[in-house]
Amino acid sequence: MEKQSFLKSILFLDKMYMPRIINVLYILSVIASIAGGIFLCFYEIPDISISYNMDVSVDMKSYIKDSIIFIILVIAVNTGLYINQVLGIALIILGPIAARIYAELLIILFKINEQTGRLAGMTEKENQQKDI
Repeated sequence: MEKQSFLKSILFLDKMYMPRIINVLYILSVIASIAGGIFLCFYEIPDISISYNMDVSVDMKSYIKDSIIFIILVIAVNTGLYINQVLGIALIILGPIAARIYAELLIILFKINEQTGRLAGMTEKENQQKDI
């Protein structure tokens, strides 16, 4: 097996580097979401103001937004927390989960590529053995 130079492997796309980069980005996004959640929980941010308007509209996007705001307000009122504390806790819990799902979806694409390459290699070997 011939050893390739680093420059050649980069230029001709023989080796995939994105799975490693995705792993690093996943770790950084988990750290960032936990740090951001802690920041939201302990520091008062005056710009975060959620005004709840009961608009009568049929738009699904605004309906979902109003529903999420309503849920946040209900949690904040029932627990005695501020809205930014509820958002911080949600970010600490849901941030790493969302990062994991996104990273796994990206890694699946590279695994499919790897398995397809193996399948193509197996087919070539079988064809050579059968002299096709």
